[in-house]
Amino acid sequence: MIEATIRECRSEDLDAVAAIEREVVEEGTIVGFVPSGDLAARLNGYFFVAELDAEVVGFICAAVKVNEDLVVLPKGEKYLEIEDLTVARDHRNGGIGGRLLDRVLELAADSGVVHGLLYSASRDLDSVVRFYRRHGFATWNVMMYR
Repeated sequence: MIEATIRECRSEDLDAVAAIEREVVEEGTIVGFVPSGDLAARLNGYFFVAELDAEVVGFICAAVKVNEDLVVLPKGEKYLEIEDLTVARDHRNGGIGGRLLDRVLELAADSGVVHGLLYSASRDLDSVVRFYRRHGFATWNVMMYR
């Protein structure tokens, strides 16, 4: 396991976060991935980075929302939407992504938010599903293309 520090994202981290997003675009590992553009607007209590040797090597961004029409969650209930979870290529498979996810889930739970939701367009969907299942998520919907 890689011993990175998990901490809240600050404005001075945003260039490093943008670089990780660009790396994902260059890899082509996520179908249709477009970097979020205004990262500063996403700074909130649910935006964390993983730092290793003073370098940002991963991040997670999430937001608390209220369910309006998702059939798998109670109407009107708050849930945490995982908007982005990315670890730099050279630091993957060392537990950093799991620690980032655990951190935002703990923070949400401390605020009474017990449900979580995410979407993925990863080309390695099997790995993504295994990862999130290890963290208590269940598959709700599958969309396929050819």
